[in-house]
Amino acid sequence: MKKIGKRLQILCVGSIICSCLVAAALFYSCRKGGKSSSDHLGLIVFSDIHYLAPGLMTKGKTFNRYQVASGRLAELSAPLWSVASSQILSYKENIVLICGDLSNNGERQSHVEFAQSLRELERSGKWVFVVPGNNDIQNSRAEAYRGDTLFPVSTVNKNDFAFIYSEFGYGEAISRDSSSLSYVARINRDNWLMALDLTYYDPATSQTKGAVKQETVDWIAQQLDKAKKQKIRVIGMSHYGVVEHFDKQKSMFPTSLVEDHRSLANFLADKGVHILFTGHFHAMDITRFSSLNRNEFFEIETGAMIASPFGFRRIELEETKMHVFTESLADEKRINSVGYDPDSLYRKLMTSTCVSLLRRPPYSFNELLSELTAPVVAEAMIAHYKGDEKPNPSVEAIIRMLKSLNVKTDMEYLHSLYLDLPPKDNRVILELPAD
Repeated sequence: MKKIGKRLQILCVGSIICSCLVAAALFYSCRKGGKSSSDHLGLIVFSDIHYLAPGLMTKGKTFNRYQVASGRLAELSAPLWSVASSQILSYKENIVLICGDLSNNGERQSHVEFAQSLRELERSGKWVFVVPGNNDIQNSRAEAYRGDTLFPVSTVNKNDFAFIYSEFGYGEAISRDSSSLSYVARINRDNWLMALDLTYYDPATSQTKGAVKQETVDWIAQQLDKAKKQKIRVIGMSHYGVVEHFDKQKSMFPTSLVEDHRSLANFLADKGVHILFTGHFHAMDITRFSSLNRNEFFEIETGAMIASPFGFRRIELEETKMHVFTESLADEKRINSVGYDPDSLYRKLMTSTCVSLLRRPPYSFNELLSELTAPVVAEAMIAHYKGDEKPNPSVEAIIRMLKSLNVKTDMEYLHSLYLDLPPKDNRVILELPAD
């Protein structure tokens, strides 16, 4: 009888352990990607958080000058991210993508604090993936602002970044590129995430640019070939874009896209990538790209959290369709949570930024002309940042005025900012190309 009793005890304990393991597996499966098929996938996409640790900032003349020069509303990065985190938790989509520039200027303290906030999101059931931006690593401008004084602070290198964010892609990767911080992570049995690090860091000058090494291209090809054999959809994410979102973007803003962007876009399209989430240019914009071989993908650019319209994306991904919703942190209810009106503050900041820009070469406008022109330039930039932009008569008036004054400068790019390429940018259903 004692032996039978012991056996029953063992069986009961074993049954309890198995039940716990099954429950844990179900919880893990639910948190890590939701359904195990490609029939439906929910994503939340942010970019360009530019989180500045509050302990590194006290407002003063130096910090104000920095905000004007950078065009970033860095003073609101922490309170806006707090509001953003609450919003993320309120939505059903459980996968969160952050497309680079997580920190303001690569400050180690900013990275450490931001990573901690991501842990809190994951503890609440979300699954977060990150990729670095051009401001995140080896940044010589990592500084603290104390009144009217700047103090250099420690930044991070590539290994530091991968360690700090090991829980948000790097430690979960099924493949990592040895030549960059690119990786592939399995979302579920039918979907992989390919996070592409397209930033080149010059060790001699600490300067960055959008570029991809041949070794990384070879690694990308290998991963996409594997995915194709297994009939797995690959969702792309990077900081830099590979597609122009308005006419002459690359010539007007050379650092806004990766070098040799057309070749990389053709390569990704022909290898079967249909979706690429990006950031960097701070705009809410979507562009459809078709390769020379007529293979297509959509580049979905997401604006900066610290710039108008203070937005993010919600994505409902089906097998053949993608539903895109654009949300803003700057609506009335969320403004009250922050304690500021971010949109008004940013418009004022952007106008000051444009005044400063127009006073310098290649424009070199005088003070009066800068003051007259800056609001229209700022409005054009903000219109593009918000997406679904429409032609503005004020732009024509400014261009005519400059021509009448024989001002020798090319402001025609303002036209391009208003010429929105298809499809729509903010709320749209995209038909995904068939494989």
